[in-house]
Amino acid sequence: MKRIAYIAFAAAMAAQAAPAQTVTVAELEQRLVRLKGKSDGAAADALTGMELTERASAARLERWRKQLPGDRSRDALIAMVDESAFLKLPADDLSAAPPPDETEQHEMLARTAGRLNEVFSLLPNFYATRATTHYDDAPFQTQQAQPFPTSNGGGRRGAAIMDNFSSITSWGPIHRTGRFEVTITFRDGDEAIETPKGKAPQQPVGLMTSGEFGPILEVVVGDAGRGKIAWDHWEQGPAGTLAVFKFSVTEPESHFVVSLASGNGIDTAHPAYHGEIAIDPESGDVFRVTEVADMAPPHDRVQADLLVEYAPVALGDRSYICPVRGVAMIKVPTSADPGMQKAGEPAFKTYLNDEVFSDYHLFRAETRILPEPNTQ
Repeated sequence: MKRIAYIAFAAAMAAQAAPAQTVTVAELEQRLVRLKGKSDGAAADALTGMELTERASAARLERWRKQLPGDRSRDALIAMVDESAFLKLPADDLSAAPPPDETEQHEMLARTAGRLNEVFSLLPNFYATRATTHYDDAPFQTQQAQPFPTSNGGGRRGAAIMDNFSSITSWGPIHRTGRFEVTITFRDGDEAIETPKGKAPQQPVGLMTSGEFGPILEVVVGDAGRGKIAWDHWEQGPAGTLAVFKFSVTEPESHFVVSLASGNGIDTAHPAYHGEIAIDPESGDVFRVTEVADMAPPHDRVQADLLVEYAPVALGDRSYICPVRGVAMIKVPTSADPGMQKAGEPAFKTYLNDEVFSDYHLFRAETRILPEPNTQ
C-alpha cells in the first residue's frame, strides 16, 4: 500500500515570540522595491518576521528572488513565501474566465487519471538530487539532533530527527537552520534515499517527508476519487492557465501518514485531509498538489501541510512530469494544555522544509568490450 510519509518531532514548551507583521502580496511587492540598493543583511532584517496573508505564486517567488542582493535575504523571502503556500491566491492572480461545465470538468479529471496511469506505467528508473533548506523558529545553536530511523507502510522508508529543546528560553522569527542534499532513487515504482558507501546520510532537523516522486499523485488522485472533488478556480501556471480542483478525503480512505514524537516513541496517524490539485486542462498533466491534514484528537491542534510542484523533465529522449519543488510545514502546540499558555507566548512551533529537485538522470547499464588476449 502506497502512503505519503510525513514525520515531525514536536517541542512541548512555551516561549516568548514577537507577533508577525502581516502583509498582502501587493504590499510585499512595494516593500521589495524599496529594498533596492540595500545590503543583504539589511534586506534580510527587513523581511524577517513578515507573514503573507495570501499565497505567492511560483512565478512571483522566482522574480522576487532575482531582486534580492544575497542568500540571507533570499532565505527570509523563501521562508515567508513557503508559509503562505497553502493560502488562497490574491484576486489579481485568478482568471476571470467562467468555470467549465460539469461535462468539461469530468473530462479534465478523466484525462488526468489517464495521464497518471500512462506516466507511471512508463516511468523509467532514475535518480535525482533533493536539496532541502530547513527553517524553524528556535535558535539553531541550541538544537541537538539524533537520528531516529523509522519506516512506513508500503515499503516507503524514511528517517526522522529527534530535537532536544531543553535549553531554549525564547523563540524567534522563522529562519534557516540548515541545508542538506540527498540522492533520491526511483526504481520500479519505489522511492528510496541513496546513501554512498562509507558516508552517513544527511538528515533533516525536525521534519522529513517522502513520496514526492509519484506516490503522492497516485495517493491524492486515488483518495480524492473516493472522497469529494469539486471545481474551484482557474489560475496562471508556468506555461498557461491551470484548472484547479479542491478535494477532501475522509479518514477511512486516507493514505496520508503523519508521525509525531510521543514520549520515547512515535504516534502515527492517517488523518482525513483536504487540498487542491492544479492540472493542465488539455493534457491532464498535474502541476501542483497540496495536502492539508485534518488531524483528530489527541493531535487536533497539529497542522501538517504538504505541497509539491511539478514540471516537464527530460529523461533520456522523453519528457516526464516530475517534482521540481516542494514545501512541507508542520506546526505543533508548544504546550500540552492550551490553558497553560501565558499572554505573549506562541501557540505553536513551526518546522518548514523547502525542497528543490534537480539533476535528473536515468539509470543506465554500462558495457565495456575488451579485446581477446593474444594467444600467439
